[in-house]
Amino acid sequence: MSLALRLEPGRKLVNARKAAPLFTLLLLASINAVLATIFKVRFTGTEYVFLAVSGLLALSATYSMVRKDRRIAEAAYYAALWVSITAILGPLTYISAALKFPLYDEELLAFDWMLGFDWLSYYGFFAQHALVTLVFLVAYHSLLPQIVFSLIFLSNNCEGDRNEEFFWAALISLVITVIASGIFPAAGTFYHFNIHLYQAVHLHDFFELRNASVSEFKLGEMKGIVTFPSFHTSAALLLIYVYRRTSFCFHAQYHDAFVDASFWRALSY
Repeated sequence: MSLALRLEPGRKLVNARKAAPLFTLLLLASINAVLATIFKVRFTGTEYVFLAVSGLLALSATYSMVRKDRRIAEAAYYAALWVSITAILGPLTYISAALKFPLYDEELLAFDWMLGFDWLSYYGFFAQHALVTLVFLVAYHSLLPQIVFSLIFLSNNCEGDRNEEFFWAALISLVITVIASGIFPAAGTFYHFNIHLYQAVHLHDFFELRNASVSEFKLGEMKGIVTFPSFHTSAALLLIYVYRRTSFCFHAQYHDAFVDASFWRALSY
């Protein structure tokens, strides 16, 4: 639901429950700014994010107070929140890498073996099956389109506050991802096994942060540098959950492939 502004006598101007995500993101943005100053890391391109978020919030307010279309107001509001999440939590993953804790690739690989998961054999299977690789590649890169579609679908077809539920679950997952990746950093399977390093596009930024040799990054050019834990896997499970009891419950079958693709394409343990 949108950030509902109430103008009727005796009603609150702002719905505190719907304002809570904004205040939470402002708090995280403040933490981001403090940590960036401490670790001497700077992120550029934030002005474009500010314009996008401002435009979406204005659209939400318009359709909440003037045009009176709850569906558009809600979709625009949560779109603004998701854009904010990307601009705030993305830099926090970079800052967490600057903590320079020892790499845990060996320990994570040993844990995989304990679970019976052999990443090299898993990756080798994809290398031998081009069609399967294509299917999983599409699944892996479908996260952003799925989020955009979900914002629209959940605003139009679901009773209650599924978008709100999706936002909070994703935010909590991302915060856990940021903290865990800082405490248990890993360079990833390609680096560990020294294979196909040209595909490990995150390694440049990851090691530049650990070596403190680069201090400025553009938001639009940042890479996904977290290989453990995998947010793609978390997002796949969350998308299955938010589509429960809807006409799109087939997502469960699709996201089996999405989870599998995360371990292959994201170089994750």
